Amino acid sequence: MKKLLAVLTAIVLLCCGLLSACTPKPAPADPTVAPATVTDAPATATAEPTKEPVELKNVKVAYHTNWGGAAIVVIGQQLGIWEKYGFDLDLYGFTSGPVEIASMVSGELDYGFVGHGAHTLAIQGKVDVITYEKMGDDEALIVNADSGLSTIADLKGKTIGTTRGTSAETVLLLALKQAGLTEDDVAIADMDVSALTVAMTTGKVDAVCTYGSARATICNKLGSKALVLARTSSFDTLTSPSSWIATPKYITRNYDEVVRFVAAIIECLEYLKPEENRDQVYQWVADFLEQDYETVKGAASDLLIFTAEEMLAELDGKIAELYKNQQASFLASEKISAAVDVSEYVRFDIMKAACELVIANRG
Repeated sequence: MKKLLAVLTAIVLLCCGLLSACTPKPAPADPTVAPATVTDAPATATAEPTKEPVELKNVKVAYHTNWGGAAIVVIGQQLGIWEKYGFDLDLYGFTSGPVEIASMVSGELDYGFVGHGAHTLAIQGKVDVITYEKMGDDEALIVNADSGLSTIADLKGKTIGTTRGTSAETVLLLALKQAGLTEDDVAIADMDVSALTVAMTTGKVDAVCTYGSARATICNKLGSKALVLARTSSFDTLTSPSSWIATPKYITRNYDEVVRFVAAIIECLEYLKPEENRDQVYQWVADFLEQDYETVKGAASDLLIFTAEEMLAELDGKIAELYKNQQASFLASEKISAAVDVSEYVRFDIMKAACELVIANRG
């Protein structure tokens, strides 16, 4: 009998163990699941410090192969900021915003950096600005002093290289207009940024309007013969913000994730802002882009970098004004036919939530 009881007890315990093993366990919370909203964060959302994610979210990110378009990506890599906010980045290099945005709209990219010129596509509703990054005085219209060209008016009938759809084209068109010229008065050669350097230094074009490392390389190669006829700061009406973007569809599906991504960008900007960090970042970017230190440093022309607290205070002020002035410059250069309310494509709600998250993480 004792043996029978022992056997029966063992069978009962075994069955209990099997039932326990087969009982479904709750799935772990997915940190990337977002509320279904486009225009506003959930009413109950609060900025809470990030917790170490169970698994990093792999995202496809576009950067530009120059100082302005790569610095934030590199800072985030070097300091572990992307991982802190739960991201593993697959990086894709671009030289112009319109090509990047076409890839993003087709679903090949999740996030991306854009310079001034590509914001026309945000105004048209292709993408949304998820955060302001910084201002720049990067674009320059350059001639070789030995060419005999010394004013913008001298460019009439000449060939000018630039990259269509970029901030460089915007500066070029404003410069021509200021000198009383139109596109019909010159021959504009649409070139990739890398091709512009070769074209200018070999004399295949009479002038170039470009930015970033291409501008720095051309000026370095021409040396004292590099004559800058105009640059971004030459025009009082021109503001040239760079931004980070995503499609409205992606934002709708991944709102909380987008807020975390922007928070990571803001932390990177806070590291970039102090002058004492610049030399280190120049070297990181030079290594990443496989360029020399002096070229990268020469391409840097950053203005108006904000901390989280500063950005939060300026969302309805300086930052909103920058995007309004940007639209005015697009209208002046006929890149857009009508202005729209900046809140239709600039996601101040995301910036606000991201700033609050960064601040909360300090606590």
